[in-house]
Amino acid sequence: MSRQMRQSDIEDELREAFRVFDRDTDGFITPNELRSLLISLGLDSSAEVVRRMINEADKNRDGKIDYAEFRALALGK
Repeated sequence: MSRQMRQSDIEDELREAFRVFDRDTDGFITPNELRSLLISLGLDSSAEVVRRMINEADKNRDGKIDYAEFRALALGK
């Protein structure tokens, strides 16, 4: 039971993190949303960095990250 609770907690945390990135709540993290978040965190937000980060997670190559892609990246799958 505790393992299920932990998995549930992880899912909740991942969904909340995804919502932080997905500012317009359309179900995707776009390059602009990612760049805005990086800027707000004071991190490198150059076009090259954003492109690399999107490419790392964007398995279907649509130019944005959906929740499944975000989850897989976060969990190292």
